[in-house]
Amino acid sequence: MFVRLLVFGIALFGWSVELKSQNTPMKADICEVAKNPEPFSGKLIELSGDVNSSFEQFTLTGRCKDTSLAVWLSFPDGVEPESRPDFRLEKDNIEELFEEALKAQGGGLLHRAERPANLKISATLVGRLDGPGRLITRNEKGEKIVRNGLGHLNAYSLRLVIRSVEVLTLSRQR
Repeated sequence: MFVRLLVFGIALFGWSVELKSQNTPMKADICEVAKNPEPFSGKLIELSGDVNSSFEQFTLTGRCKDTSLAVWLSFPDGVEPESRPDFRLEKDNIEELFEEALKAQGGGLLHRAERPANLKISATLVGRLDGPGRLITRNEKGEKIVRNGLGHLNAYSLRLVIRSVEVLTLSRQR
């Protein structure tokens, strides 16, 4: 009986350690991830950069030499059902402020004259990295559709599905 309990306890402890490691994001540099995404693909990672939100744009960019490098951002509910992550967006005060800042930066329902001028959003986000490149989904008939990119007009090779907003900085651009 004691041996069974000991084996069960070890198995349970090992499982809880494994769960913890799966929920701990890998810290990564956005420029390095954009250049070499394969080691991070499908994993929970932490990225920092500037968030750009406007009509048909929701991206995270870093201070890379190649200024065209950007990661498309998505909330879990905005991902195709076949690709939806096993987590939900963690709602807290920072995340609520993040969503309000996105509305203000992108305009939302605000008239152009009422929008904050030159709002800059910098954030550290934790989420699952999708990519690079191809995404396989299904249409209403169940047929496979292969897309060669992610985000608006499939223009991005990487997508971060946001689990949480860890750090948020709002400022005015000059």
